[in-house]
Amino acid sequence: MRLAEKHPNRLPAFLNVARTFDRLAQDGNIIGDSESFRLLYLNAAESYAVLPDHAPAANAFLKARKYTDAAYHYRMAGMFDEAVEVMKLHTIDPDLAESITYAAKFFFTTKQDIPSLHKAWRLCADKEEYLEFLQENGFEEQRVSFLDSVAEHEEAAQVRWDAGDYVSAILRFRRSYKLSSKQKAARCLLEGMRANVFFVTSYQNPSDVLKRLFELSQDANLSADEQTEVGFFRAVIDLKPKELKQYAKNYSNAQHTLRAILALDAWTRSGALDEMTSASDAEVAEDLLLCQRFGSVIKAVVRDTGILDSTNIQHLFGISSAAVQADETQAQSIDSQRTIQPTSFIHALVLAHISRGPQSASKPDPITLPKNAVDDMIRRTLLERLNTVIDKVDIVARRSRAFE
Repeated sequence: MRLAEKHPNRLPAFLNVARTFDRLAQDGNIIGDSESFRLLYLNAAESYAVLPDHAPAANAFLKARKYTDAAYHYRMAGMFDEAVEVMKLHTIDPDLAESITYAAKFFFTTKQDIPSLHKAWRLCADKEEYLEFLQENGFEEQRVSFLDSVAEHEEAAQVRWDAGDYVSAILRFRRSYKLSSKQKAARCLLEGMRANVFFVTSYQNPSDVLKRLFELSQDANLSADEQTEVGFFRAVIDLKPKELKQYAKNYSNAQHTLRAILALDAWTRSGALDEMTSASDAEVAEDLLLCQRFGSVIKAVVRDTGILDSTNIQHLFGISSAAVQADETQAQSIDSQRTIQPTSFIHALVLAHISRGPQSASKPDPITLPKNAVDDMIRRTLLERLNTVIDKVDIVARRSRAFE
C-alpha cells in the first residue's frame, strides 16, 4: 500500500501481478497442491488490495481462507450480501462484524423493497430491535412497509396515524385482525375529520382528505356518539340548515363553545335566515333564539382574552403559536406572535392588508404576525359576521312587515 501511494505510476504493474496470480490460482492443472493454491490467491488478493480493487480482492481473500479480510473488502465494495454471507459461515474479527452489521442494516433498509427490509431484519436480534432501529433513524416509510409485510397492520396503521396520514391509517387498521383495530380505526376517522374541518373555509369546500374520510365513514364501525359527530361535520360542510339547527341547539344547550360557534355560524350561512319569511311563527321564534345564541357565543369569544390561546380553538380558526426559536434573546417576541395558516378564515383578509411576495394559487403560504394584531383581526371579523346576521334579520323583518 505504501509503495502504491508513493509511486502511483506502478499501479498498472500491481494490477498485472494480481491478475497473473489470480489466473494461476484458477488453473488447477498447473497447481495441484492446496496450500500453493491458497497462497496464489492470497498473493492475488493482496495485490488487488494495494490498488485498491475491493471486489476481486474480497473474492481472492475468500478463496485464500482469509475471512476477515474478505468480509472487509466486500464491505468496502458495497457488496453487503457477500459480506453478510461470510459473517454467517465463518468467524471474523468481532469489531469488523459489528461494523458490517450496522452498515448492512442501513444499506438494505435504504433499498426499501421488502426482501431487502427482511435482510436487514435478520441482522437484528428480533423484530422489535429492527423496528427500534427504523424508528430511531427516521425510516418511517420502511417501517410501515415492514410492518405490513409481517402482517402487523395495526402497528403500521399507528405509524401512519402518528404522522397525520389518516386515510392510510384507517385502511391499514381495517386490514388488521386484532380486535382493537376497529375501535382505533373509528377514533382515527374522527380525529382526521376534526383535523380537516375549519371555521368558514371548510363550508362547501371539503379537502380531498375530508371527502375520503366521509367515504370511509359510510361503512365504519362507529358508536352512536361517533355517528352523531360525523353527521355534524357533514352538516357543516354541506350547510344543511335543518340538521345544523338541531346541532346548534344541542351544542349551545350543552355550552360546548367550540361546536356551538361552528354549528351556529354554519347555520347562519346555510340559507336558513332567508326561509324565515315563509316560516311559521313558532319556527321564526326558534330561529331568532338561535340568532340570539349566536350573538352570545360570538361576544363570549370576543370578550374572553385567553380563549384564543386554546389549542382547539386555534385549530378551528386556522392559527397557531409561532414556533419557538433557539435564540433566547428572541423568546419574548416569538411568544407574542401567531401563525395564520391558509385554512384560516382571516388568511385572505390578512393578505389583502399586507405587502408580500408572489403567492402560489394552489398553496398559499402561512403568515406570521404579532399576536395582538391577529387576535384583534379575529375578533373584528367575528363581530362583522354577527353584524351580517343582525342586518339579515332586520331585512327579513322589514320584508315581513311589508305584507302585514
